[in-house]
Amino acid sequence: MTTFDPTPRAIAHVEANAPSGNDFRFVPVGWWNEDTILRFYAPRIPEHVSHSAVNLQGTTDFFTAPVKPVRQLMTELGDERVDIIKMDIEGAEYVVLGQLARGGPLPRALCVEFDQPQPLRRTMSAVETLRRTGYELAHIEFFDYTFVRDSP
Repeated sequence: MTTFDPTPRAIAHVEANAPSGNDFRFVPVGWWNEDTILRFYAPRIPEHVSHSAVNLQGTTDFFTAPVKPVRQLMTELGDERVDIIKMDIEGAEYVVLGQLARGGPLPRALCVEFDQPQPLRRTMSAVETLRRTGYELAHIEFFDYTFVRDSP
């Protein structure tokens, strides 16, 4: 299993608590549609951990971190396929889902939290894009959507 998160508190947590062995891999990089450096803006409530590359909460404090397309990370890590993607990326999901639809990878299962506030039409457009790439919407719970596809 590989997990990605450029957030400083997440990096510190993994360094202190990560399981040993080859079954867990942590990469302190965010997902985006290009290889670049982005600002990740702090949440309004300082106790919250998640920062947003799209400044979802309209704050001014930020840190910078590298971001890359999922396909590029897959290639760099030597993975031949991705079975499942779970993303909770604070508003950046629209950019990343567009990139996945255009260039893959397209895993069998895709779990996405559509962070708010966002116009409903934007979420519905992303759902339609995923349907066109072969996904079926399997489950919705609040803003958490699960998609599945038959072919890898």
